[in-house]
Amino acid sequence: DSIELSGKIVVIRASTLRPEYQSATHQFYICEGGFGAAANSRGTSCFCHNLYSGHKERFSHRDILGTLEEKELPEWARLGLVQYRQSQREKKEAFREER
Repeated sequence: DSIELSGKIVVIRASTLRPEYQSATHQFYICEGGFGAAANSRGTSCFCHNLYSGHKERFSHRDILGTLEEKELPEWARLGLVQYRQSQREKKEAFREER
């Protein structure tokens, strides 16, 4: 049973990360999409945005430990989420202005 991950805050399994990256700052992401993000999909790729660094990365669906609600995030991750959402709004506005 798979759940839709697009737009959700996901936690990456520490065991899939190199030892020097096994910390919360490298585990909290927002899932942007991918075939592995769709519920009951046969694909495995999930494209994610790191809430601390802002880097985008690809993970396999099995690398995701689970999801978190926004209220469960530490303050630094909540700030990263606010910045992410603001940048997404700005991109949409810029796209609308181009048309």
